[in-house]
Amino acid sequence: MMKNNVTRRAALGGIIGAAAVPQAVSRLAASQDRPAAAGEAPAKEGGYVEEALEAHCTQADAAGTTPAKPVLQNRARLAYNNPTSVQLYVPESLVLAGFWWMRNYRKGRGIVVPSGVNGRTIISFRADLAFEDRVHYNSWYSIFACARTDDSQVVYKLVPYFTVASRFGSTVILGDPGIGADASMATTYSGLADNRLAGVEVMVIEEREMFVGRTTTVTGNTNGTIALDQPGALARGDRLLVAPPGYEEYAWLCDTYIDTAEPRNIADTGTRVGMLQSNNIRSVPAKGKVELPIKIDCRSYVSPLALGIDLFRTFSVSTSSTGTVSDRFWHDSSGHEIDIRMENKLSTKTQSFSYGGISVPFSRQQAFWYSTSGTLDGNIVQRSMQPRGYYL
Repeated sequence: MMKNNVTRRAALGGIIGAAAVPQAVSRLAASQDRPAAAGEAPAKEGGYVEEALEAHCTQADAAGTTPAKPVLQNRARLAYNNPTSVQLYVPESLVLAGFWWMRNYRKGRGIVVPSGVNGRTIISFRADLAFEDRVHYNSWYSIFACARTDDSQVVYKLVPYFTVASRFGSTVILGDPGIGADASMATTYSGLADNRLAGVEVMVIEEREMFVGRTTTVTGNTNGTIALDQPGALARGDRLLVAPPGYEEYAWLCDTYIDTAEPRNIADTGTRVGMLQSNNIRSVPAKGKVELPIKIDCRSYVSPLALGIDLFRTFSVSTSSTGTVSDRFWHDSSGHEIDIRMENKLSTKTQSFSYGGISVPFSRQQAFWYSTSGTLDGNIVQRSMQPRGYYL
């Protein structure tokens, strides 16, 4: 139980949900710095939110219960280990606060369970699968910490992100999730038993490509389909993430892309994930001038939860003329520009250019818009963009 003020004040550094401290709702309407009224004791250090939290903790202690701990942790950090495993860095205890969404845990609070880790642990693509009997190669996978009600420490499970191929009513046909793959091609997951996911919470990441982040419940599944209680407006290419089945409590920790050789994301700072890829983004025009902004779909090239992408750009200009080549990056098609890159062609021969370090934040979906505005853009005979990392 939370019996001391040190613990209570430390909890203020986390996310304090209104349900956990209902006394704070009315007091938040007033400034913490307002002067004391006549006859009123001055507010203590920490203000009215702290008073409300302490009052709630006192009530909980008197009732013999312990409120769930606010989230104090960031996501876990990942590192390469070998072709069939990754290293995971986590603190000594974990708050099991559900899915990660827009750099926050959706539940905001959860039970605290020892991680069983002294520094780092190894996550195996063979031994730690949540519901498959072998890994689904060329897929994005989440790593979860999970616990049952009375467990003394967490276990770690790998859960694949699902991609929508098509939908019929509440039933979703699962599609190819691979980098640059055609999502409309149906796929199956080896070892996923019928209705193994029934009753499990699932986060709908997108609907019709747009970020949503809502949760619903799985009502049934086969190894190639999943039925949802509230399917909403799910369409081809949208992604889903189910919670690990068989556990009452869980927390998303991080994710990785597993291809047939090794994990892709191997340089993780905790916010930016460096990822060397040789995959050209398919929707980038291969040549010529792009007068009006066109959408560049980044889904599958980065984590389904990524909020931005780092790009490496190459192009070749074939003309004897000198002049400029200009790239423009937009977060939508309505004139909201993010970045401009310009190169001067000084040679009278065909000239090639390449550069990296283009950081493009996503706005409402995992996409950006692209156009050109240089004097020689019509003479571009080769153009490509490749991911070099993303932000999570």
